[in-house]
This record gives sequence, structure tokens and C-alpha cells, in this order.
Amino acid sequence: MIARSYAFAIAALSMLTALPNIVHSAENFPSAPLRLIAPFSPGSYADLTARLVAEGMSTKLNVAVVVENRPGASSMIGTAAGARAEPDGYTITMVGSPAVMASKLTPNAKYDLARDFEYIGGVNDFYNVLVVNPKLGIRTFGEFKSYVKKNPGKFNLATSGEGAPSDIGGRQMAKVHGLDYTLVPYKGATPVLTAVLSGEADGAIMIAGLATPHIKTNALIALGLTAPQRLNTLPEVPDANESGIRVITTGWTGLAAPTGTPASRIAVLNDALNAALKNEKVQKQFQDAGAATLGGTPRALRDLVLQDLESSEEVLKSLRSKK
Repeated sequence: MIARSYAFAIAALSMLTALPNIVHSAENFPSAPLRLIAPFSPGSYADLTARLVAEGMSTKLNVAVVVENRPGASSMIGTAAGARAEPDGYTITMVGSPAVMASKLTPNAKYDLARDFEYIGGVNDFYNVLVVNPKLGIRTFGEFKSYVKKNPGKFNLATSGEGAPSDIGGRQMAKVHGLDYTLVPYKGATPVLTAVLSGEADGAIMIAGLATPHIKTNALIALGLTAPQRLNTLPEVPDANESGIRVITTGWTGLAAPTGTPASRIAVLNDALNAALKNEKVQKQFQDAGAATLGGTPRALRDLVLQDLESSEEVLKSLRSKK
């Protein structure tokens, strides 16, 4: 009996001795580089956003945050990879509005945004712009409508893939204005930009920040924003109502970790993200691209995701009802 009590005391003492090490280990997170999965093509606006955030978080956390591009299927490939990662906080994923709509359009999506992620915080939201190749001679949305109606099915509107804001915006625009053009999917925003610049595609709805330098040099012609107001960086480009487009397509990005990631580590990552977003360099780059900084709490991003999942259902119902 005494021997058993002695053994129990030794075991308890060992546990107490180990406790500081356990606490110390938790406080040391992260102690190794982090991987940030960016489900976007290299060089795209979303990819550049991921790299800005990674740089800022790395400074705060004192470890490298390495961006890994996993583009394709309207960001579904990279998002699914992030959902399947080890839930230890060392792999985080940049999620965004394309992943929401794509999951609604794909019956067997390999992730569930409401179930498979612990949310860290919002990064930014952004506006899109309708652009065309200058060779067409189109300068306004009215001229665009006339051209498409005179050439049904011949205008190629590039998209970043099924479910992306560029795709949904293209579908909505066709329904609202009774237009017949061809939606051509590409593997991300950068290939879309290349296609329109080269004339392989005739036009696209794309992120304003990505298109702005080319609009400034007239390599692309901006017909209007798919946004409710003008942007300071493109003051001459009319908003959705002024241009007559009458379609709003905005997007957002945020960071998430796999479900099961400890709350203490989510808190560390949220703190690092918010610190990164306060950096003047980051804020200026977002502003120049026509994007607004989000930041905030994990709960705020989760609420945004759930709201977007619900609103995407309404958009799809609207599109189907007009067929």
C-alpha cells in the first residue's frame, strides 16, 4: 500500500515537473517556418496580397512564412489542400470569395468552408473592373453591348474559372442585359490578364488592382467598375451605375487554418495578421489596388464566410430563375 502511494506521488511530481515544459512549448509557437497556401496563380493580385501578408507576419512571428501557390479550379485545389493539412497552426490558407461560389457550383467539392476551417482573420476586400482589348475599338459599356448583340456568341469573356467573381459577374451581366457571349475559363487571374492583353480573349471582369497599370497605358480599355462607387486609383472609370453595367461583383480574402487547430495558436496568428495589416506599406499597396483592409477577429471572418455562403445561394437561384 505504501509502495503504491509512493509510486503515485512520484508520478504526480513528474507531471508537475513537466508542466512548465508543456506551457513553455505552447508559448514558443511558432518555433518553425509556417506554410501559407495561396490558391492563386503566381503574380496575380491575390498572390501578391498573400506575399505582403506573409512578409508582415514573418516579421511579427520571427519565423519565415513561406507562400506556396496551389492555383486551379477557382481556388478549389489550394483551398482543399489547406483543409486537409495538419491542424497544428503551421499550415494556413488564404481563403476567399472564389472558393465560396466554386464550392456551391461543384457537387463534390473537397472542402466545406463552414466545417473544415478555423478562421484567423480577414485580409482585404476588393473591386473588379470590366476591361476589353483595345483592338475592338470599344470605349464604353454601351458600345460593348452593341458589339455583342451584333456578334452573338463571338465575344470571348475570360474568367478565372467557374465560380470566380469574374465568372459569376459575367453570368449576371449576360442575364441582366440579355447578352450572348462565351465565358472562357483560365487557371487564375494572371492567365486571364495575359489572354486579354494578347487578344486571345476579348475582355474580362478582373480585379481592379491587377488591371490598373494596363488601363493607365491604354493596353486595356476599362468600360466600368462592377462596384457601387468609383476608385481613387481609377477616377476616370465610371462605377457600375454610371456605366450602365448594373452588376456588382466584389471579393474578399482572409486567412484560415484547418479545423482542430488549437485556439491559442489561432490567437497568435490573428495577432500577427493584424500587426501585418497595420503596416503602412501593406495599407498603401491595398489602397493603390482599390482594396480595403479588413483585419479584425476570427469570429468576424467566420461570420463573413457564412454570410457569403448564404448570399451565394441567392445569386445562383437568381441566375437559374432567369434561364
